[in-house]
Amino acid sequence: MTDIQSKIHSYAPYMTQMRRALHRIPEIGYKEYKTSRFILEQLQQYPCFEVSQCGETGIKAVFMSGASAETVAFRADMDALAIRENTQAEYSSCHNGFMHACGHDGHMAILLGLARLINDCKDSIRYNIVLLFQPAEESYGGAESMIDAGCLDAPAVDRMYGYHLMPSLPLGTVGIKSGALMAQASEFDVEFYGKSAHGAMPHCGADAIAAACQFVSGAQGIISRCVNPAEQCVVTFGSISGGEVRNIVCDYCKLQGTMRTFSDEIYSSVRERLTGFAEASARMFGCSAVYTERVLYPFVNNDEALCNELRDIAGPAAVSVETMMIAEDFSFYQRRVPAAFMFLGCGDGTEEKKLHSDCFDFDERALEVGLEIYSRILELQG
Repeated sequence: MTDIQSKIHSYAPYMTQMRRALHRIPEIGYKEYKTSRFILEQLQQYPCFEVSQCGETGIKAVFMSGASAETVAFRADMDALAIRENTQAEYSSCHNGFMHACGHDGHMAILLGLARLINDCKDSIRYNIVLLFQPAEESYGGAESMIDAGCLDAPAVDRMYGYHLMPSLPLGTVGIKSGALMAQASEFDVEFYGKSAHGAMPHCGADAIAAACQFVSGAQGIISRCVNPAEQCVVTFGSISGGEVRNIVCDYCKLQGTMRTFSDEIYSSVRERLTGFAEASARMFGCSAVYTERVLYPFVNNDEALCNELRDIAGPAAVSVETMMIAEDFSFYQRRVPAAFMFLGCGDGTEEKKLHSDCFDFDERALEVGLEIYSRILELQG
């Protein structure tokens, strides 16, 4: 075991402590107030960093080596989900109805461990380093607000890395894939506006529910008939709401949907067709329709050269992974700088501990693996 590996191993209890403390205080996007204060308190232990708020509740910590013109950035997301926890862990959420069900507590713990390692090895570090704690990954695309606030500037970031804990991969592995890794995601609403009438006299009204049903039933035809079967695209409607009384024609109905693909061209084409079909479905029943895009994340597109280097760095721990239809706003950084996003294996073979489930948990030994990969990226010695 090298000196660096010994240091990292000695940090494992600290990272576990950080993870569990953060797990107890889950907060949703742009409301990560306790989380932000907790991280600031930890970073203030290390005078080698210049620490500042960034992107509302986000944090940027900068280490300047004085010996390098190259700057390397690492990102951890901070927000949790509106899920009631059901793990029965002694470190369960103290915020009723909210939970770190996607491993962001682990991502932050690894980055706090990296901050401690940088402080302990500061005299031998060859690179400028930027640590980014980002809000609102799960909801509003907090990466954009971080970028707008200058997180990739002063110093200018040359390359960037991030993790997502992945329970489908075994503990001790790191999933790496060049090119498209995670999908472009559009979250959208379609609202149908009609006219109410007595249910016994539907011809006197304009049925928004009928228009919405027509749209939902036909929308999948756009995917099956208008998208090359060799391409990947999925449209899902997860929510429909409308009407109040069983015998009144509904005058308003709202659909909430998501589209996932790996192509800007397919996204634009399908969006245009969905908008047109919503309007046509509405007209058929004397209604009107409004298509509103709430969130758009680009697809995660990993830099090939960085991924090749990561495979060498990870060695036997590196495993190949397939593209996934889940989304990640790390993709916004990738449109500005060469960057690589990895899946950090944390699985223990327990099927119910899936991402975004109320039983999600992970093997905390993955934190040590994650920190060691980051230390190798920085070529830390002694």
